[in-house]
Amino acid sequence: LEGFDSLPEENQNAVKTALEQFLAEKDKPKPKKRKAKKEDGDAKEGTKKQRTPKKAKKAKKAKPEPKEEVKDLFADVKPGASPKEAAQTILKVAKELGFSLPSDDKAALVRAGQMLMGNKSSDGNFDYNKALKALAEELNCKDKLPGGKPKKKRPGPEAKCKENQGLIDAFWELREFEFKKQDKFKAISYIKVAKALAEVDYKVDSGKEVSKKGPKKLPGVGKAAGEKIDEFLGTGQIERLEKYRRGEMD
Repeated sequence: LEGFDSLPEENQNAVKTALEQFLAEKDKPKPKKRKAKKEDGDAKEGTKKQRTPKKAKKAKKAKPEPKEEVKDLFADVKPGASPKEAAQTILKVAKELGFSLPSDDKAALVRAGQMLMGNKSSDGNFDYNKALKALAEELNCKDKLPGGKPKKKRPGPEAKCKENQGLIDAFWELREFEFKKQDKFKAISYIKVAKALAEVDYKVDSGKEVSKKGPKKLPGVGKAAGEKIDEFLGTGQIERLEKYRRGEMD
């Protein structure tokens, strides 16, 4: 270096030390600079990137419950039975299931025979299961069949006087049967009787009083309805309703 020799010895040593340090630092390998992670525009401006919410997982559909196997009630019946024997077989099963059969055994046998004759298989033999189902529909007893769902009855009017509730329910049930027979006029008349009885705040003890002109006359209650009220009050039932319950819809 120029002028190095003219320097005092102390300064020469200081210069040597500084030069050695400089050269030592220069020869050291430089550390690699880490590349900054790329950030989106929002991150560069100092705002954090919002994560998009994950889509909710679809709820797994509940597996349908396995259907209960319905036992074949006629599995042991031998083919080739006569119409009368087949009808007796149908009636026996219907009674065991609790069908509301006609009280007359002959009428019940005829009804079962009609169902059998109208429900034959393709090979000409009686289809007992179809005939039983048809009989249940005819007698309004589908809920009695194996695997059948219980009836959902439409509730009738609620009585202000609880002692009249049985009478009201009887007329409400009559209306149900009349609708089934397609007799809307009678069905509507029974609805009027049931609703009129429901509004009474005392016990009805005479059909005659509520059906004829007077202080206790109820709207919609005529002579025929009054007779049915008296019949119910005297016997606890209405014969017309009992016939319908037995399947005697004629």
